[in-house]
Amino acid sequence: MPELTIKGRLPQSSFQLFQDKIFSDVIIKINDAQFHCHRFVLASFSSYFQAMFVNEMAESQQNIIELKELNEDVFADIIHYFYGVDLKITEKNVQILAITASMLNIMDVVDKCYSFLSEKSPNRSSYGALAIGHKILVFGGITKDNVDILRSIIAFDTCKVRWSNADLAPLPKPIALLSPCLCDNRLYIIGGSHENSSTATNEVAYLESGSDHWVYVSPMNVARNDSVVAVLDNLIYVGGGQNNKWKVRSFERYNPSTDTWELLNWSIPFSEFPDSHVLTVYDGCLNYIWNSCRRRHCHTYNPIQNEWTEASESASAILRFKYRAEEDQFNYDECLNKLFIIRVTNQLRDKDNVK
Repeated sequence: MPELTIKGRLPQSSFQLFQDKIFSDVIIKINDAQFHCHRFVLASFSSYFQAMFVNEMAESQQNIIELKELNEDVFADIIHYFYGVDLKITEKNVQILAITASMLNIMDVVDKCYSFLSEKSPNRSSYGALAIGHKILVFGGITKDNVDILRSIIAFDTCKVRWSNADLAPLPKPIALLSPCLCDNRLYIIGGSHENSSTATNEVAYLESGSDHWVYVSPMNVARNDSVVAVLDNLIYVGGGQNNKWKVRSFERYNPSTDTWELLNWSIPFSEFPDSHVLTVYDGCLNYIWNSCRRRHCHTYNPIQNEWTEASESASAILRFKYRAEEDQFNYDECLNKLFIIRVTNQLRDKDNVK
């Protein structure tokens, strides 16, 4: 089985310091396991812990911090890596390791996991991606030689770590940088770019479960590609992206029952295009999380109050860590899907114009 080895962060002699619990000043508790650590080590290599300890959160005053959501074996590998033990990435652990590292904001490990996965990436770029069950569907995109825009849909099996053709009808036309989502048993494709890769479309279509025919519905108010999408209360929210080399700041939502789009009263407050961005649903709210210059920002939308609020850096880190999918369980496939989305090569991005 192929593997990728990452050299430990501290000198190997530091591991003895961890094993002997010398000068440890915090205990991380996961299930029945306890890890006697040093705050400066955790904060040095994880911005999640840095935010926890520096921003006067409740945990910063505690000697024992319980993290219920994590896998203790994977966390042990990461902690050992901090203290100088080489970290091995394999097909067996890459998925949960990538998610754990992402939740804890350990970006060097996330990058290495992506490098490992990229060797198994599809022979295309600028595609849309969506996790359904244990598979990640990849829609359209551009061939690696930048010649053709594709209609095909392929699937990545996260259990077998392999690609295959998806058992779905091809896209209605060649398209790249589209945003797919699943809403009320319908598979939607939103926006993207066709033949002219610099110009976005506002077209929206869906595929019924078991059907081989795509149906077009009302278009968006704003044409966009490379946008983020999420579903909350059977409404589809779409935001950001770009069109004809102009950045798009607006958000809008689609009501499938009335086939109508509505622009929201909020726009993305960035001066530079995000390095990456995702839209997630947590605790009945939308959370737009975006990175700029290696700093993570988060804005939360409450649909009941119809208000957006900016989360603090520490709250953003905790939110990212605590994000769960349906039934109060981690959905590793969906999180891995986000890795594909936020890391996909966007050859159409132009950082000089804002719309």
